[in-house]
Amino acid sequence: MTSATARLLLVIFVFTMLSGAREARRALPHDAYIWQRKWTAAVADALRKSSDLVRAWRVLAADSDENGNLREVAVNWEALKSSKRPVIAVVRINGQLARLNNMQVLDDLGDLLSRWRRAGAPITGLELDYDCGVAKLGAYAKFLARVRTLLDKGIALSVTALPAWLSSPALDDVFAPTSEVVLQVHMVQNPREGLFNPEQARRWIQAMARCTDKPFRVALPTYGLRVSRREDGSVLAIESERPLLAGGYSASELIASPEEVSRLIRELEWDAPASLVGIVWFRLPVSGDVRAWSPDTWRAVVSGKPLQTHIELLYE
Repeated sequence: MTSATARLLLVIFVFTMLSGAREARRALPHDAYIWQRKWTAAVADALRKSSDLVRAWRVLAADSDENGNLREVAVNWEALKSSKRPVIAVVRINGQLARLNNMQVLDDLGDLLSRWRRAGAPITGLELDYDCGVAKLGAYAKFLARVRTLLDKGIALSVTALPAWLSSPALDDVFAPTSEVVLQVHMVQNPREGLFNPEQARRWIQAMARCTDKPFRVALPTYGLRVSRREDGSVLAIESERPLLAGGYSASELIASPEEVSRLIRELEWDAPASLVGIVWFRLPVSGDVRAWSPDTWRAVVSGKPLQTHIELLYE
């Protein structure tokens, strides 16, 4: 073999390796939660300007009151339809309820979906967000099986899952009626430990893939929190998208770092479990939301563009 031939073979080998590395990168589709309870003009504007970033909207459709009854959120149907993206209705159930009023919630869900269909909503799925303790997962699994029988075959069922659930023997039963799962990796522990830890999030994602072969998405944060504490240091209130006007002895602001979240996404694009099928953002950034990233920052993170620091002093 001549030296020229050897060099040519080396060039071909290096090119093949680089091509293989490029093919290993997997672009993950992005969904976004629309969690705003008031559909202002700014929310509709955010949908219009951000629809090119998302695969689907996950829209807060209702949440439960202290008795477990669902309270429906008024939704801007025209804004949703004009975005030309599929819609997944999300129902938030209070995880602190002593027990689910199964029949009442099932009736409320049926009524909700009927109203959405009559409104012509481009609904493709229902997601239940029930942050219950591990001890309640057995009962929750039975409830989900009944919900699945309530839905049309064309409506996918998904659930929000907490990392604490991953060690539960009831996990397979909870996931069985679902088409996919959304793993929440933000604000799942004591707020003293911060809003988001990328290393811990990566461990939870890997643990999820080991526990089940169910397709899952990972929920990442775009928001911040104000944590008010009593004099003894215990948490009095956690305030985010809705002002609570809580007092307290002290307060601190927490916000997810765009740099850290972006770094995790880029790592996942190159090295993610096969069962990880996408990202879900909580929540859709809207202009004027003081406890969320700006829409431009979110776009840069989703697109993998460089982030630039900008500090602005605001007076109240």
